[in-house]
Amino acid sequence: MSRKFLIFGIIIILLILALIIFIFISKNSENRETSTVTQEESPRTPSTQPIAQGKQVYQIIAGEKKNPQILEVEIDPLDVEIDQNQTILVKLQDDEVDSITGYDSVIVKVITDNKSVVIPLELMKAEGQGALLTLWHGIWNRDDSVDYDYRLRIEAKNTSGENSVEITFR
Repeated sequence: MSRKFLIFGIIIILLILALIIFIFISKNSENRETSTVTQEESPRTPSTQPIAQGKQVYQIIAGEKKNPQILEVEIDPLDVEIDQNQTILVKLQDDEVDSITGYDSVIVKVITDNKSVVIPLELMKAEGQGALLTLWHGIWNRDDSVDYDYRLRIEAKNTSGENSVEITFR
């Protein structure tokens, strides 16, 4: 008789475990469906912050001085329309060199909603004694929206080092 109770008890325990596993699995699948629905119901919303109009000049102040030092970034116009050109000027200073070499370069990576574009800048002007001041110039044509993301990453390098700065508008 005790053997029958033992087998009956084991069957009851197995049924309870099967029920617990079934409940656990069904709750996990509901959570996955709920999170999927939530993601579909909450699309990204565009920024409501307006972009400054026209030419904008940004003075760059860094806590740690690095050569080359990015002093100023000029963007004209900042609120460039799709299929229009934007001009970017970058002013650098280097206290360790007094000449330009083939190693010197400045690139701007423009990051928009759906892509990024790398713009190699051209040297426009170099001057100075003791410290070299250079002005770099580039133009690009905007072909993407800037409703969610709009940033510039400026990267400068020369024989004395590398430096970068990112300016975020959205």
